[in-house]
Amino acid sequence: KTKYFKLSLSNSGKNLAFIIDADSTKTYHRPYKLYTWNSSLNNAKLVIDKDTSPEGYRVSSDGEIKFSKDESKLYFGLALPEIVQDTLLLDEEIVNVEVWTYDEPRLYTIQEKQVKNDKRKSFQTVFHLKDSKLIQIATKEFPNALLSNEGDGDYALISNPEPYQLSSQWTALFSMNDFLKNNSFVINFLSNEQEEISRLFATKDPEKVSKTSHTISSSNNIILDNTLGHIELSVYQQIDIADHVLVIGKVEDLKIDDNRNPLIYYRSNYKTLNNDN
Repeated sequence: KTKYFKLSLSNSGKNLAFIIDADSTKTYHRPYKLYTWNSSLNNAKLVIDKDTSPEGYRVSSDGEIKFSKDESKLYFGLALPEIVQDTLLLDEEIVNVEVWTYDEPRLYTIQEKQVKNDKRKSFQTVFHLKDSKLIQIATKEFPNALLSNEGDGDYALISNPEPYQLSSQWTALFSMNDFLKNNSFVINFLSNEQEEISRLFATKDPEKVSKTSHTISSSNNIILDNTLGHIELSVYQQIDIADHVLVIGKVEDLKIDDNRNPLIYYRSNYKTLNNDN
């Protein structure tokens, strides 16, 4: 019996994509296939399956499927091969041991909490519908991807938080609950006269805020004085990404001082722009 996953319809209703599992056997490695269809086709078109997937990856039945806003691209997820238990072993032959070392990027308790998400992890991939061209955006080396311009853009931002996860176990200065307790936050843009403030906030000094001239907004956010400007935002959405949280904000207030120039940090040096450039 064929099973269908992640049916996705484009905004115009002219494009459809879905994943199927048409294998009737009980194999542990499910042969998922991704199909797409549009109003000009009589039958759905195969996009990718286990034979055409990039080496070391498979079609994910858990990853999100969506079309770009202009409907020229189809985004979906690829996953690593599933790890299955050897069913030929007797119970007394199965080793049931969990090992964690001190220098792992994530604490054992975090690993335990995120094990289900790890098993369902998929890597952002795009299929260009017009050219029938497939590009894998995220990989196990760079697992996180942010698309631009609602998927219409030609570029995506990929990242790997793992090198910073170990140090975050002892350098975190506040919790996410504290950060979001007001359901709002602020982004302050420093001016070219505030290099010392930038250096101060790069330290672990617990008094950095009290040492800096500022005011408290009606939303209880810290607005630094004499900056280029600031944006106050309310929390619109939170997205869990590994052991991080991506916060999407809705702009509530924006102020810019046109008489000031921005402070820029580029290639390990502070720089500035002037009105003549």
